[in-house]
Amino acid sequence: VNKTIANGQSGLIAALDGVGSGGEKSAEAAQIVKTELEKIDSNEIPGINEGVTLLGNAIVQSGEKVRTLGGGQVDTTISIAMICESKVNKKKFILTANAGDSRIYRYNTNTKRLDLLTEDNDLSVLLNQYLNDGTIIKGTEDYFAMKNTITKFAGGIHEMKDIDFRLFELNEGDIILAMSDGPVDNIGHNHDDPADQLKAMNGVIDIGYEKYKKDTKKDLSILTKHIADLAYSIMPVDPAGSTKPDDICVGAMLYKESSIPVPAHETSQPDLSGRELIG
Repeated sequence: VNKTIANGQSGLIAALDGVGSGGEKSAEAAQIVKTELEKIDSNEIPGINEGVTLLGNAIVQSGEKVRTLGGGQVDTTISIAMICESKVNKKKFILTANAGDSRIYRYNTNTKRLDLLTEDNDLSVLLNQYLNDGTIIKGTEDYFAMKNTITKFAGGIHEMKDIDFRLFELNEGDIILAMSDGPVDNIGHNHDDPADQLKAMNGVIDIGYEKYKKDTKKDLSILTKHIADLAYSIMPVDPAGSTKPDDICVGAMLYKESSIPVPAHETSQPDLSGRELIG
């Protein structure tokens, strides 16, 4: 999702990943959230409280509609990043709203540091515990079943308090990225430690950013395409020994003090099945 919210410039991106056993219905769940986000209307960058209200209302309304689909077996993740500002000192912030295991990252182009701004709503902590004590073996059916389970999703959101909101100050040259779980699952597939996964993703973005810098048009799609293409070329193997297609969605937004460029995003063929819901 790319949304224009301020003077014709974009300040909102989102990764929405349909989940459950509903096939096309899962994609419909993601489309419902996309439609609600696109209704957000603001002629100026919203204040922090206004941003929370705008995103919260859109997500709660989306949840009501998503719950009418698929008898509870169809849903979507939500990871949103919106630029807001303090009405006191005009400092700019990135407001994130999250449900599920899609992610928002911040890449500092000066330090080349990548930070994960959202927290996955899944069973990854428990899974790593089971891997460490030998209860579950990596690559087995139990492993993939637990890995593909999320504990929060759009249809489970009834009130604003159900949404994970976070706020981070923006710096000149920050690139905000929104991704489905596919890129980190594939690029970091050899790592169980989240810190190692982040390091692997950081290295990929470093290379993509260098490609972007060399482009005379400074087209951010060069960065997102680099991430998406690499992630799509690395597919985990399921217990039957076959390659499992995974969803790949990558969006990017570059922040500058003088302007907020329209974000670029790259999406390849999504996998709309095999994700489990708890809640």
